[in-house]
Amino acid sequence: MNDFNALLNILLDEARKLHERHELSETIGANYYEPGMMEFLDKYEGLYDEPAGTLLLRFESMGTRYEGRTEQIEAIKTGDIIRVVRDSENAFNSNNFVLMTESNKDIGNMPAALCNTIAPLFDNGNLVFEKAFVSYVEPISVRSRYAKKAVLFAEVVCRVIAEPEKQNPDDENDVYIVESDFFDDESIAECEVHNKPDNVAETDDETILNEYTELLKS
Repeated sequence: MNDFNALLNILLDEARKLHERHELSETIGANYYEPGMMEFLDKYEGLYDEPAGTLLLRFESMGTRYEGRTEQIEAIKTGDIIRVVRDSENAFNSNNFVLMTESNKDIGNMPAALCNTIAPLFDNGNLVFEKAFVSYVEPISVRSRYAKKAVLFAEVVCRVIAEPEKQNPDDENDVYIVESDFFDDESIAECEVHNKPDNVAETDDETILNEYTELLKS
């Protein structure tokens, strides 16, 4: 639990930095401009709802210039649903998370500072992503001729779980028995889980059902 609290506090520090950027956008003039530091401040956000255990993160997608992402982002619209996918095999950062469209197009990475704080919680089952979507997008085709990359922001809602549920060891003894009309009309109905008593001998019909169930599970 101490490790969980320490990791959560580090993540909340990163969320506060995002929120401070958003707050800063409300105090500077509309014409203020500082490339690489003060752009799109109002697009950032980080809010933690402790009673609900949810964390909202709004951040810029990284690496949009590379791996064909510029072209992919041309088709992206604000509000598009995306997925946050763990990318532990990434050559540059084993804590990486990739942003993917519903059609499995790569549109960038979560910022490294967030990846490095989220990955340990995610890998331990202490954090799950509940929803994610594109909160803002500027394809390079609509930007200044001097622009070198597309701009895309994602909004991600995470749920923080202090004590992840563990699998019940007794579940390993469950036998899956198919209750359906499969043998009559070749349709597959819902399957229910039952514990099979040890003192019940198998009939030929039970053997067929068990073989079919193993096929479904394979």
